[in-house]
Amino acid sequence: MQKLIKFIEEIIAKYFDFSKIDKNFSLTKAEYINFEKKIIFIQKEIKNSVKVKKIFCSVLEEIKFDKESIFIDKISMRFINSNTKKKIGELKYTFAHRDTWASNLFQQLNWWFPLYNINHSNTLFICPKYFKKYISNNSKEWTFEKFKKRRGDYPSTPFTNININKEEKILIKINRGDLLCFSGHHLHGSNKGLKNRINIETRTISSNDLKTYQIPINLDSESDIKKPEWFTNICNGKKLT
Repeated sequence: MQKLIKFIEEIIAKYFDFSKIDKNFSLTKAEYINFEKKIIFIQKEIKNSVKVKKIFCSVLEEIKFDKESIFIDKISMRFINSNTKKKIGELKYTFAHRDTWASNLFQQLNWWFPLYNINHSNTLFICPKYFKKYISNNSKEWTFEKFKKRRGDYPSTPFTNININKEEKILIKINRGDLLCFSGHHLHGSNKGLKNRINIETRTISSNDLKTYQIPINLDSESDIKKPEWFTNICNGKKLT
């Protein structure tokens, strides 16, 4: 993990002083526009980096994943500023959601890690209570195509408007070098933070899982559109079918 984090930090350091990026700061309108442009440049560089993908895949091998069966989504960076009302970059603060509402691939695993130590105020939350429980959401109306076209004013994933009680949330506090893996079927979202947060995230699917494991069933996705084309094999680059 340290090798992966260090390389990503090198990408960020071309644009910012990484040691200060988690600190709270105020920006003028002009500074905000320039700052966001840099964040988007970083996000695109990480997403398109062959080396980032290669190092991450070596991490999966270290924890005994069969790389030949693994299909991976793009590796993305999310910047959540302490002022959560103001979105910066291509990905922003997310409300409670299941990733499977967007992909409709229920064997999906999510991978998530911060680039520096985080606390309970600026991490993500998971709600295990809803793993086997229906929850209303806007998956019927949401489309990936609209997100690609509209970006800033359109959510990156379907979400629920149901108020999730504080007691129902588990706040995941992990440190630099830790890697979190959880089912894409888990209801989860961004916690409102007192500090800025940078994390890296991606999703994987194993072609063996449908045969080997009990896969979560669809409880509440109201879309029948599947997105296997988001995932490519880490060895040969072929798309999931």
